[in-house]
Amino acid sequence: AISVALGPVYSGVFSNSDALAAWIVECGARTGDMVWRMPLDERYKVQLDSRVADIKNCGTRHGGACVAAVFLHEFVKEGTKWAHVDIAGVKSDSCFSELYGKGPTGQPVRMLISLIEKIALVDRDISE
Repeated sequence: AISVALGPVYSGVFSNSDALAAWIVECGARTGDMVWRMPLDERYKVQLDSRVADIKNCGTRHGGACVAAVFLHEFVKEGTKWAHVDIAGVKSDSCFSELYGKGPTGQPVRMLISLIEKIALVDRDISE
């Protein structure tokens, strides 16, 4: 679903932390692994309702990436800052690009390395 929204250029990031999301977007811009912030909105949670289970991981065809992120959020401990980077649209490219070549892109590995370095430099504290 994220590939429909953002195509092969941007990964989507969903986060409950504005600071963490900003760091991810910043690291993506610095490395060329472009990231776009997407909504992590509880109003998508209604699509997780089930008559036979506690929760389901199958929404409607609308807002699929957002529903998937809300599903993941259900399993995160309260108060934990977290992010989900959806790479479905950028994992491979059928066209040649200067940065990645043709085929599997490795995106967003460069962004993740940059993010890990940034977190290590600030002693793992992600402040809002």
